[in-house]
Amino acid sequence: MTRPNRIREDHFLEAGRKAAESLAAWIGHPVRLDWSRPESVAVEDAGELFGPADSEVAACVLDVHGSARGRFVLVVDAPSIARFVSAMMGTGLDVPEATIAQISDDPAAFWDELARSAALETANIVACAFLNALSRSWSEDEKSPTAVELVPSPPHFTLDFAGSLSQLLLADIAEETEGILLTKSRMHVEDSTSGDWRLVWVPVQSKDDAEGAGTAGQAT
Repeated sequence: MTRPNRIREDHFLEAGRKAAESLAAWIGHPVRLDWSRPESVAVEDAGELFGPADSEVAACVLDVHGSARGRFVLVVDAPSIARFVSAMMGTGLDVPEATIAQISDDPAAFWDELARSAALETANIVACAFLNALSRSWSEDEKSPTAVELVPSPPHFTLDFAGSLSQLLLADIAEETEGILLTKSRMHVEDSTSGDWRLVWVPVQSKDDAEGAGTAGQAT
């Protein structure tokens, strides 16, 4: 079987589309996908993977095992989560501007148990849509009687500076690989002033497999 890391760009694009569709269905708003072409990134150049090093970001992380190993990260848009939590509580989608300002000024105060739970469930839905689409593409492309399986762990939530988050997520991967097969995409909630979600897929590529591994992808 061809190694799943050796994948065409259209596989990642289709996975990104499915992720955006699942996010739109979940939060009840149209979502636009901004697609970046796949690229391979050296570990030492991935320090600002999630934005400027000193910016604070909330993210949900899932480790992936099976036919390929890697890490799926959804950088969460807090105002969108605030609107979603408001809708879940029956108070509608409108969130006061003061609440949005508070999120920017003091993110830690916003991320209570309810907000974190909403973010984790969102990440689980989006990750499953993304990984299932990749699995289908890989299985069809390789014409294998054995389906390609990508099995995610339960997501966990983290609130940290972007630079620290990059170091944390790449630390153990850096021991196994010299280059990262990176997929980044942005998902924008179209009928809101914010709604910027970043999706990052980092498959693990061993040093033994690095030579000739082909293109890599980035999803924001």
